[in-house]
Amino acid sequence: MTTIVWAMSKCGVPLHLFLGDIEKVLSPRLPQFSTFELANLAYSLASSGIQNVQLFSSISRMVTQKASRFDAQQISNTIWAFAKSSVRSSEMLEALANRSIDIVRTFNPQCIANTAWGYAKLNFPHRPLFHAISQHIPSILHQFTAQNLANTAWAFTTLEFSSPATFNAISVRAQSVLSQFLPQTLSNTAWAFSQANHQDPEFYNAIAAASLKILPQFVPRHLSNLVYALATVDSRNLDLFENVAALATQTISQFNSQDIANTLWAFARLKIPKSSQVIRMFRTMSQVTLSRLHEFDDQHITVTVWAFATMELSDSLLFHAVARELAKRIPNVQHRSISLVVWAFAKSRTNSEDMFAGLIHQVTPMIHELSPQEISALMWGLATVSHNTHELCQEVVKVITPRISELGHQALANITWALAVSGYYCTDLFQLVFSQDWTGAEVTDSAKRQLWQSYLGWSLESSDRFHRTLSFDLFDTFSQSLTQEVSVSYLQTDVSRILELMGIDHTCETVVEEGLVVDICFPSLYVAMEVHGPCHFIFDRNGAQLDGSTVFKSRLLSCLGWQVVFIAFYEWDGLASDEMKMRLVQSKFANVLKQTSPPTAES
Repeated sequence: MTTIVWAMSKCGVPLHLFLGDIEKVLSPRLPQFSTFELANLAYSLASSGIQNVQLFSSISRMVTQKASRFDAQQISNTIWAFAKSSVRSSEMLEALANRSIDIVRTFNPQCIANTAWGYAKLNFPHRPLFHAISQHIPSILHQFTAQNLANTAWAFTTLEFSSPATFNAISVRAQSVLSQFLPQTLSNTAWAFSQANHQDPEFYNAIAAASLKILPQFVPRHLSNLVYALATVDSRNLDLFENVAALATQTISQFNSQDIANTLWAFARLKIPKSSQVIRMFRTMSQVTLSRLHEFDDQHITVTVWAFATMELSDSLLFHAVARELAKRIPNVQHRSISLVVWAFAKSRTNSEDMFAGLIHQVTPMIHELSPQEISALMWGLATVSHNTHELCQEVVKVITPRISELGHQALANITWALAVSGYYCTDLFQLVFSQDWTGAEVTDSAKRQLWQSYLGWSLESSDRFHRTLSFDLFDTFSQSLTQEVSVSYLQTDVSRILELMGIDHTCETVVEEGLVVDICFPSLYVAMEVHGPCHFIFDRNGAQLDGSTVFKSRLLSCLGWQVVFIAFYEWDGLASDEMKMRLVQSKFANVLKQTSPPTAES
């Protein structure tokens, strides 16, 4: 009977049409079946796509009873069949694992690969079995095919069985038969090695080179998994990624949301240069995402906007559409995704009142579940778009204060700065922050500037003056970093030119004694002119508003007694003549410049 079933399956006869009769005839006879017949029956049913749990359960009971008599091929076929049919019997799997350990040296590469793959597919980790397999592999490694290698590596990684020696052996063998690898085996092997965190740059370079040779044969799933795996281990083959961008653009209609998210993540993770082809791929994927946004789950949306922000590719249509979509999904958005979304929108200078309000409401009671790095990204983003709330700041302080030793320098600087931008000064936390050692080489100039501004805000805006008695000389510690960021924009240069035409004495990029850098300074008047290009603004559908950093700096200058005037890019760029620009400057200085009697625009 099993021979008939096997023959029917091999001939492509739809066994499901006869399943009732097959089950009726076979079930009462199963106790009489040999190990060969049991394995053959299971294999035939699985090959035909049969997933009858009742019949497979009956087979599993017989297999368990007779497991001690199964040979390697029968074990391999049986495990493969149950995995293929998604039927999991713990008793049978345990019994066959123990039998496999006893006879592991009789396993050939196909048996090893199918058995390991089956246990991984059924999520049944059996460490003694995988240890025995790993010990046996070197003796028959030279017989492994590309598919055997890929399936074995995939199984070890999926069940999180760490065996560096096994991966080293697979790597050596794989590189000798790379010409036999198909797109799926290349993709799966790269994924397995990367997820196992196996460091082997030479191997990944070989995978990339082999993939490049047959790249047109890749379907989107294998293509996206390949670049995702290579990005995970920082393997950066620019020729491969350039060609992937071209192929992805051509076949974009076949990509699903996960394929798009994984591909974008890989390019952003490696910061692939923004060639015209790479930009074209991002724009094409943006268009597809916009048309199918409802198909994207929260994680795929998060990864997509993170990738665009990381690559510094602005796409207001995409970000505004994402904001509207997430605003509708707020109750279901995972709190761990919120910090990335906030960071991405802040980095891309995009605002959405409804979305940010909803995300803050969602994440505030769950802030203790975020990692310090996630809290850092969240707070920096919200401070940048001026959306922090008193309640959120309060919860962050509660969580961060006892965990301050867990934070890296940049994360702690981000959080401290975000609290200061929000005007939330907690003396206990700030005293802890400024008692840390910030003199090490690993502390970036950016972090030092953030901390100095935070200290100024704490000193000038906080009602609690106890901190003024601190002996820690922050200015001396941070002063060398204060001028590192100095750069003069075209807009600033043009404003300075107009001031010279008007005969008004001034200096550019001046570090005032309090350590703040002023765009254009008039020291005798104690006037600071801040010239704001697009990078100083956050944009929404209704226009633009100054970002949190710019507003904070203006607050500090005002507290220090400076009169602050602003010139924005959208005011200046539309002025066609120097005379019109002079009039704008005069209007900004309507009160202040009376003391200097500057020349008029007409003169």
